[in-house]
This record gives sequence, C-alpha cells and structure tokens, in this order.
Amino acid sequence: MMKEYNPYEEDIEKFIVFVNDLITDIYYEELMCDGETLFQNGACYEFVKIIKNYFEIDNVLIEKGFDHCAFEYKGNYYDSTGLITDKDRFSVVTDQDMLYIEDRFGMHLMRYQISDTIINEISNIEMVPHLPAKFYQNKMKVKK
Repeated sequence: MMKEYNPYEEDIEKFIVFVNDLITDIYYEELMCDGETLFQNGACYEFVKIIKNYFEIDNVLIEKGFDHCAFEYKGNYYDSTGLITDKDRFSVVTDQDMLYIEDRFGMHLMRYQISDTIINEISNIEMVPHLPAKFYQNKMKVKK
C-alpha cells in the first residue's frame, strides 16, 4: 500500500534542517560542531523545546536508555536527524521522566540558552520560504 502524501510531514522535515542550519550558523565557532551533532550530544531536549514552540507535537519521547529524547508528530518519531525509523527504542515521557530530562539533559550547555536564542532568531525572520502561510499566522510574529 502506498503511503498517502502528507504536506505537514515534509514541513517538519524541512524545519528540522532549518533549525540545524541555524544552530550551525550561530554556534559553530564557539562549540565547534554543527546543529545536528549538538542536538545528538546533549542538547536533544533543547531541540524538542524549539520544535514544540512551532508545531503541536503528540508526545515528548525518551530513549529507553535515558540518554536521548525526541518527539512524536502525527504518529512519526523525529529528532535532529529527521525521521526515526526504530520506534522501539523510545517510549512516551512520563512526568517522572520529564523531571529527569529537565534536571539532567543539556546542563553543560545551559549558558548558551539554545532554545531561547533560536526561538528569538526565528521570530525575527521575515520569511522562511519553505513553510506554509498558515505556519506564520498561527505560530510566528512576522515583521510587516
């Protein structure tokens, strides 16, 4: 059976690439890694917070070894690498898991205020051509 076309799924994939590129532009010289690498090595929850600011995700997910988090969107699992095909590695975050994530994940990166910085940068962008107009109306303040 052929998978039905879902334009929102493509938007989330493009937005993931956009966020990774923006992180690379802002932090590469200081942290010496690109966005995807940063989000795979300690800043995964910062990534989820950025995504949650712009998309209505279904769930925050945690890897069963408690060393990585991701998110569920429209039934699919994603992190900074894009679509996650091995869903069995993850479970939906409980309240107790969230306390653990907020307490432990990305502590060495707190001074960079990654999610706040990126959300602020995106809100100052006049146009992101690959996102639908509905995205701007609902989620972002656009300069006129």
